[in-house]
Amino acid sequence: DYRGAVAYLQQSLALQPDSAAAWNNLGFALQGAGCDEQAQAAVERAVALAPDEGRYRQSLQELSAAVGDQRPLPATSCGELATSLPP
Repeated sequence: DYRGAVAYLQQSLALQPDSAAAWNNLGFALQGAGCDEQAQAAVERAVALAPDEGRYRQSLQELSAAVGDQRPLPATSCGELATSLPP
């Protein structure tokens, strides 16, 4: 359940907003929920927090390559998922 994963990761990020791993995982959960723009922003945040971690750069490349492979949710649904993300 991607929506459940998004909610869990949002709670985790509220406690640890500088967790690159949580941002990376959130990106893939958002992608699974069909929210590609928010997913890419989350993974970009992971890369910004841990620029020396190649796995986050690889995640960003994989995510970019997969964009368009899934039918996106309506923008309002994605906005609802992303409303409680830490700044």
